[in-house]
Amino acid sequence: MTGRINANWTIGYVLLRELAISRSFVGSTFVSSNGILFHVAVAPNGFKEKNFGRTCFIFRAISQTENKVQINFNVSFGSAKFTKKASFIFTPGVFHDNPTLICSTQELFDPRNISDLKVWINVKGTLNVVKDAPFNLRLKMKDRLNPEINIGKKLWNRENDKDFTVIVGKDEIKVHKCVLGAQSPVFDRMFETKMLEGIENRVEITDFPYNIVEAGIKLCYDKTLATLTSMEDACLLLQFYDKYDIQDLKASIETQLIHKISLPNVCALANVSIITNSLKLKEKSRDILVNCISNDICVPNFDRLDDDFANDLIK
Repeated sequence: MTGRINANWTIGYVLLRELAISRSFVGSTFVSSNGILFHVAVAPNGFKEKNFGRTCFIFRAISQTENKVQINFNVSFGSAKFTKKASFIFTPGVFHDNPTLICSTQELFDPRNISDLKVWINVKGTLNVVKDAPFNLRLKMKDRLNPEINIGKKLWNRENDKDFTVIVGKDEIKVHKCVLGAQSPVFDRMFETKMLEGIENRVEITDFPYNIVEAGIKLCYDKTLATLTSMEDACLLLQFYDKYDIQDLKASIETQLIHKISLPNVCALANVSIITNSLKLKEKSRDILVNCISNDICVPNFDRLDDDFANDLIK
């Protein structure tokens, strides 16, 4: 799906002078022909320290779509001689802040570029939706082990050695106590004390579906034994690891989810981060939401966000 951009923007001379002195920027929002919002900004005296003294045009973010979008555009300032071409790929709700250098600050304020104490800006281009690959979350192995000497996989396949049963509904998963206990302090206490589960060598899990429990246990053996195919499953697995205090795998899932954050799912992931006390995911979600609020970007499902978290954002 391709959309077209043809937007005109005028900014007051006095405001631009103030922004140049304070080294700040001003933003605006436009809509493409296919309904995608794009959020832009102008920094008349540089956006970052390395480009102070230069006028920068910044495509900051896009919204109203769940997919990545490639933006190809021409931007003109004041007169046709200040025209630049650029192309970027954007993820919804993520602020990229890649500046396009237009001209020097001194050139921007040349009287020939100012009309009625305003600077005229025109943006023309196209937005092409980039189809994402299907969700696939496979945890990365820090060490690339030769499959022939992968102890975790070999243990998982040794059915006769398994000495504990995890029951989920009508299904059973046979496991080794030593593996589960080494990964989870919760299971380790269960095995070491006189708890009924430890004595009977079985435990029933009722608050997670079978596919999540199976994936969670398989990953305790080896990070290549299971692959998640949906964001919902990844969030449930994060909760599973939080409940059973499997911290290293929880951290791996959290890192992968941080890479998957976008505008459509940021509220759901923020809620999950609160439930599971996943501080890095929570902070990343907060950063995106604060940016959206400060730039008047509509956030899907904001009304479903945890009340305390939402109230803290809008203070």
